[in-house]
Amino acid sequence: MTESSTSTHRSAASGHSIFLSHSGAQKNFVEQLCVDLESCNRSVFFDTRSDSLPKGEPFPQHIFKAIQECQVGVVVLSEEFFSSKWPMLELVAMSKRMRLGNSRLKIMPIFLSLSPVECRDVTNHGRWLSTWLEWAQEDKRMDIEEWKEVVKLLGRMNGFVYKVGLGEVRFRKEIVKDICKVVLPTTTWDDSHVEGGSRLCKIICDKLNTMQACTQARVVGVYGVGGVGKTTLCKSLCKHFFREYEGKVCHVELKVGGNKLDLLRQVLRRLTNTSEKVLQGFSEDECYSLLTQSIIKQKVFIAIDNVFDSSKCLEEADAYLKLNYSPNSVVVVTARSLDQLQMLQIEKSNCLEMPDLEKDEARSLFMYHATHAGRVQDAPEVEVGEEIIKRCLKKCYFGKGREGKHHYHPLALEVLGRQLGYDPEPWKVQLVELDAGDAFNQLRERESQHPIFSILRRSFDMLGDEDQLLFMDAALFNPQFGTDVLKWLSLVNEMSVNVVKQRLMGLKRKSVIEEVGDGTTGIGMHDLWREFAMMETRIGDRERQRWVFDVMDNRSLRSDEEGDVVGLRFSGGWFNLQRICVGRTERAWDNMKAVRRQPVYDRDGIRSALQVFKSYLSLSPMRTGHLNRLNSAMDSSSISGDELDFRSCTNVTVLKLVRPMLEVLDLSALQNLRSLECRLGDGRTQNYSPPPGVEIRGLGGLKNLVILHLDDIAHRSLWIGEISGLTRLQVLMLNCETFWTSTEGRVRKRKNRYPDLGRLWSLQHLTILGFCNKAKSISGFSKRMRHLRILDLSYCSFSRCDGVGDLIALEELHFVSCRKLKVLPNLQRLTKLRKLDISGCRSIRALPGFGALTALETVYAGGCYKLVELPDLSNLIHLRTLTLEDSPIRTLPGLGNAVSLRSIRGIAFEAIEGCDDLHMLTELRTVPVRGWGSRGLSCLSTLPNLMELTIRFCRGMEVLTGLSNLTGLLRLTIFDCDFKDMSCVGGLSTLQELHINSCVELERLPDIHRLTRLESLEIWGCRRLRIWEGLRELSLLKIVDNRLRLRCEGSSALSMLSVVLRCDGLPITELPDKRSFPHFKSLNLVPQWNL
Repeated sequence: MTESSTSTHRSAASGHSIFLSHSGAQKNFVEQLCVDLESCNRSVFFDTRSDSLPKGEPFPQHIFKAIQECQVGVVVLSEEFFSSKWPMLELVAMSKRMRLGNSRLKIMPIFLSLSPVECRDVTNHGRWLSTWLEWAQEDKRMDIEEWKEVVKLLGRMNGFVYKVGLGEVRFRKEIVKDICKVVLPTTTWDDSHVEGGSRLCKIICDKLNTMQACTQARVVGVYGVGGVGKTTLCKSLCKHFFREYEGKVCHVELKVGGNKLDLLRQVLRRLTNTSEKVLQGFSEDECYSLLTQSIIKQKVFIAIDNVFDSSKCLEEADAYLKLNYSPNSVVVVTARSLDQLQMLQIEKSNCLEMPDLEKDEARSLFMYHATHAGRVQDAPEVEVGEEIIKRCLKKCYFGKGREGKHHYHPLALEVLGRQLGYDPEPWKVQLVELDAGDAFNQLRERESQHPIFSILRRSFDMLGDEDQLLFMDAALFNPQFGTDVLKWLSLVNEMSVNVVKQRLMGLKRKSVIEEVGDGTTGIGMHDLWREFAMMETRIGDRERQRWVFDVMDNRSLRSDEEGDVVGLRFSGGWFNLQRICVGRTERAWDNMKAVRRQPVYDRDGIRSALQVFKSYLSLSPMRTGHLNRLNSAMDSSSISGDELDFRSCTNVTVLKLVRPMLEVLDLSALQNLRSLECRLGDGRTQNYSPPPGVEIRGLGGLKNLVILHLDDIAHRSLWIGEISGLTRLQVLMLNCETFWTSTEGRVRKRKNRYPDLGRLWSLQHLTILGFCNKAKSISGFSKRMRHLRILDLSYCSFSRCDGVGDLIALEELHFVSCRKLKVLPNLQRLTKLRKLDISGCRSIRALPGFGALTALETVYAGGCYKLVELPDLSNLIHLRTLTLEDSPIRTLPGLGNAVSLRSIRGIAFEAIEGCDDLHMLTELRTVPVRGWGSRGLSCLSTLPNLMELTIRFCRGMEVLTGLSNLTGLLRLTIFDCDFKDMSCVGGLSTLQELHINSCVELERLPDIHRLTRLESLEIWGCRRLRIWEGLRELSLLKIVDNRLRLRCEGSSALSMLSVVLRCDGLPITELPDKRSFPHFKSLNLVPQWNL
């Protein structure tokens, strides 16, 4: 282990950068010099300071330790200095350290009452020598010759010379100025509030210690969502490494819209001590040149913080990474995702996810802010029960969105702690609201001046009306799936996509949103902003309210949890309302169905109905208030279910309903509506009878509607015919793909007629899913639909698709599982088509015009049982993915010309066996093949990027051959084949993953001890397998889901198992010898057959 790696475990305890050596005669001058240096934020060792020489402890060890750590030794020379023992001992210690090759100690002499000439005077030397000789008689450790050399060294040094008339004040200023050029300020960042800081720094240091030494900097990447403490970690690391790197540490925080040159100059000032005045005249190239010249001479620590997915930001971060660093330098890079780090060519093995707060650390951080720490002197102690603290911590326990992992979010802990901590009394009062999901709702309830939420409020209020609406749309009202978010925002706000992007970038610059994206995913936004947006929909007078987003039976609005909502009724006073999103979660839907069966809806029964709502939905006081307000807003006439009254909502432009319990949905009053998204049911199988329908009234009168998205359309919904009159529609998505079971036990589909598309010429995106009727085709497709880009008619029952061949703007075409479709239209005019999906179209026999689709990138044609050949592929130079699973295609003419192809799936061995120009597919990475031949596919060896090969359903071959030339293969899967012998696999030295599944004839494993790069071996369904070669030692055994999981994990390895494992009665006595497989990670044994 190198010196650098061992020293990374030092504590962050403060040291001294400057050592003041003097005799007692100049103590007053030196004491004031110490004060001057400390006022410039420099750490000084001065023997009168208790932090330098603690009382009651031996002082020599502190003196010599400080000399070893300091950067500058200031020696105040005088006659008394050379005739005093301890100043000379200090000077000699400095000289010894300075003579070391790797020492950076600089001695600065101050000629106060002794001139340089007097210092060099041999007469004076003789007088001082006589005094030293007397000391040496009592102290045999003194080396007089060394002392004489030290005095000569001082005489040759250029120091600070006091001149008569200058004055001590000016003299000290000059001294302080020059010392400050050499010694950086002591870090002043207060990390007393940082929980787990030392532990997190140690995790980074441990990661650094696992990395091999190199001639350049060691680079570690740290990734995690916003607010988890990456910036705090960078600051802690700068403080941690400050002493070790002699102050050459720098936190480089990248910001949206930041000035690259200004930031570069700041880095130079921190790492080179170049004055700001000099740097102002430097260009960017000159700054990089100076930085490179400096850091190649001395190790540095740099934290490049907040890398985000922007070409400018990535370019700026990459420029710092490509600098020529000296050995043992360290660079830490933080970003929101691992992908962003890998875009900077940081190896995945050198990246780690931002370490989570432990539970006790989360509690301490929460209580620190809850008890006014750092804000109020002598703050009163807050005594709160442990139960409410646990509930508060649970509110800050966020899901990570993968594998069920959660973590405590530091920013949420701080916000909630500060919010509750101003006064201990409301904690008990707010306990119910914490459970109801309104823990961050103090801004609305008490108009608090909370430092975080008040900043959000000020930022939001400074936005113009249009930008406020855009923010609310991005946070709450945008569609959950199926629609380009940017396109949706442009349509509902009546502005171009480019203008939407520009406005979103403006919100990003204001830190209201974090990422704009490309429209295929939601707008990136911190969860606290989403909570703020939800609160904004609940405050203010109804007469001025512009949006309603009513959420019930949902724990929070966090991005990784279900965002369904619960309903609300309207009548009177909503004239400024522009956005409505109401509904209920799946659990609330089930409870409401139970409510609906209760006999409570008599003429005066609304209050009884509200009581049932409360009992079934466990409403919070806030929710009860909502329903009480609705009760007062409704008349006492008979109601049925969740009937909504929109008569006073004439200015609403966006309406989103999720699982409303409706019999009638009257939209007649919403003449300005531009977007309607409604999930009319739960989408689950119904028993014995068709699901009850929702009668939609007034749909045909919504002439301004541009987006219509209806899910779970009921059986025989007659109102669908009104869609044909909505001529301004640009996005139409209809889904009635839900089945129900008849009394005879047969599964039936909902039946509905297709809408007439004859006048919907403005459509850009059309989806019609699961429609089942007797019509042979959908009417209305024509060349007048020149804007239609996406067409999805999957799971429908038509047999023809007349007019689709004239849709020349199409980019995506989907006919998934259209089982009655026999003939595709001629596709030759669809020259912009990028994606074609005809999976499961079992009746299609041909693809007319397919060869002319020059823009095609993706083709899915699996399960087309009657499609025996594809047209010539020569013109498909952009094709990247071709999937033919379970399709009987035996020839692929022109395959070699599809030079962009990366993945072929489900192809028959015969289809490519005779392909002479397969070597032209240099981008091909994945090849799954049905069947195999004795000579294999020699052409595969010419594919430089081939990484994965799958062989399936090979019959009649006992010996696997033809793999020896695949020297670059990383993953091999052999599934359901008749091979008995796979010994050739042992020659694939680059193989990292080997999967052998359902090969029932296989009797022995290949000789895998030669596969030294193997990381994963999976074997199951091989009933006759008996012999294991090279598998003798196993490190870890777990039983997971009734499977034996055997895992080898390097340093975690256990000794050889002393028991015999059995799978269906056959003992396994030979297990993996991990010493032969340095990269081996896992072995899975599934005990369904004898192994």
